[in-house]
Amino acid sequence: MQRNLGSQARPGSAEADDRSGLHVRTRRNGHRTDQIGRRLGRFGAGGGVGVKTNFVHRPAILWVADRHDEQPYAASLVYRLSDPFAVELVLPRGDGRHVTKVLFGRALLIDGLEKPTGDGAVRIEPHIVDSDYITLTLPLNGRRQELYAERVKLEAFIDATFRLVPLGREKDLIDLDGWLLEVTS
Repeated sequence: MQRNLGSQARPGSAEADDRSGLHVRTRRNGHRTDQIGRRLGRFGAGGGVGVKTNFVHRPAILWVADRHDEQPYAASLVYRLSDPFAVELVLPRGDGRHVTKVLFGRALLIDGLEKPTGDGAVRIEPHIVDSDYITLTLPLNGRRQELYAERVKLEAFIDATFRLVPLGREKDLIDLDGWLLEVTS
């Protein structure tokens, strides 16, 4: 299902929306506190004193490259402490009751903002014509599909993940000894 997003413009249009609202889920003293739609700016993410942020959820508008007459997808990007090397992209399916989830590396998204990256099922690269957009080639509906996303939104999402887990510190959150013990016993 694609939601009507009103004045959202296609890649290359001067009318593209540049608002950035960050969705952050937090936990405080074991109780879930939702901070939805906080405008934290380019480098914003994380909670206040005594609040531990455990994931970042960010809306993303994606345009299908070969269907210029259709409304864009209202998708979501998710980054979790429980899987610090990965980013999850959640896209609605046609019926609106189901979603497609694509999991790929945070490093792939970071590198794809600057240069073509990815040789497998997921490929991310700067848009060939408009530097304000990023091209994502993803495995959807049994085939590879090319989508466009706004660069500024992806950069804001990455900045938020850096606030949660700085680049290079992902391994500090993984208990490899515990995992190895679990899979070998």
